[in-house]
Order: sequence, then structure tokens, then C-alpha cells
Amino acid sequence: MTRVVVAGNAEGGGVINTIKGKIVGLGPQLVEVDAPFSAGQQWEPDRAFETGKVIGVATYLTIKKYDAATKEVLKAPVVRRFGYRLDSVKTWQPVNWPAFYAQAAEVQAIGDADG
Repeated sequence: MTRVVVAGNAEGGGVINTIKGKIVGLGPQLVEVDAPFSAGQQWEPDRAFETGKVIGVATYLTIKKYDAATKEVLKAPVVRRFGYRLDSVKTWQPVNWPAFYAQAAEVQAIGDADG
């Protein structure tokens, strides 16, 4: 399997740290890695360890706490980490920055209202 590195600034703090792992699954649009990145490191590049080539973007993780078949609580939750494969993007779209910032402000206002 290909070894990967995820770099990021987890939990803020202004310190870049690297987390090593390997690719454990590959789909048409997603890559699954076992590098234990946290929510603070989402949107960081997944890089091939040997070449430094960006292969994906760390995007999300899932935590399974129950057995799907028995519905019993698992002793240790199952965590899976995913990134979007960059080689699956056919064409890149330009960003309309004013619209992007307007949408970000709307999302922030909703978050502030939920407070």
C-alpha cells in the first residue's frame, strides 16, 4: 500500500504537524487512509510519502459506535477517514469569490443564531 502524510494545524495553535499512514481503500472519488487526522485537519492535502504528490484532500471521518447487524455497542469505535481524490476531478471551476463570501456569511449567521 502507498504510504501517505497528512499535514495540518489541528486544534489551532499555529503548529504544523504531520500524521503518517497509508491508503487502505480506493474508490472512484474517495481515498480512505488510516492516518489519524482529526476534524481540525480537514481540507489538508493527503500526500504520497515517497513522492510528495498530492493524491487527495482530507475531508471527513466517520465513527461507528454500534455493530450494524446486532445494534450492540462496540467496545472500541470504528473510525474511518476519507479524502476526495484529486485525479477524479475532470475540470476545475473558477470560484465566484463574492458569491462564496456571501454564502459563508449566511452560514456564519445561522451558526451565530444557533449559538
